[in-house]
Amino acid sequence: RFTTGYSREALADDRAPADDFDDSNLPTLFQTELRNVVARGGVLGGLGGAMSALAQVMIMGDSGADGNPAKPILRTGLGLLQNAVVEQHFEQRRGRLERFVDLLRDAESLNQRCSWPASGRNAVGLAADSETALVVSRNQVEVVGRGHGHVFTKSNGERTVSWRRIRESDGICEICPSGVKIRDGIESGD
Repeated sequence: RFTTGYSREALADDRAPADDFDDSNLPTLFQTELRNVVARGGVLGGLGGAMSALAQVMIMGDSGADGNPAKPILRTGLGLLQNAVVEQHFEQRRGRLERFVDLLRDAESLNQRCSWPASGRNAVGLAADSETALVVSRNQVEVVGRGHGHVFTKSNGERTVSWRRIRESDGICEICPSGVKIRDGIESGD
């Protein structure tokens, strides 16, 4: 109960750490304690699949085969990032953009996995390239590392998904309903 941080090693895309959380929408003791770490000003981190597990909806491996588009396998995550879906190794793995945008447009699937109202309609997408971290605090995101971070916002009655690639030199970026505001004051969704 005096922990100020927690980090989890990378997970294989096809498994979730059953000892950390289960597949229900009720917080476990582990989830509650992690939320307490954040409430005390602590930091949580995860590599690869463990980064995806920080959101309420966790993207696992995909079922794309024989040249067909990849489809995400969804599991319940830790629920520490509300209204967000997280993707890892974004530019390094084939088909991640298509699978991620399709998922964000699929409000029904997101609503089935989440306990917050209108989750599918309000979900924001956060993605990171390999060797890259996203530092997230409320509606702000900052990139640390060699690659890019990616922020996806929805508008136009969920029909439009806007994508903004951000880099470490952009500093702290604010996620707004209309897109992403970087420090030079430019608001963009593309």
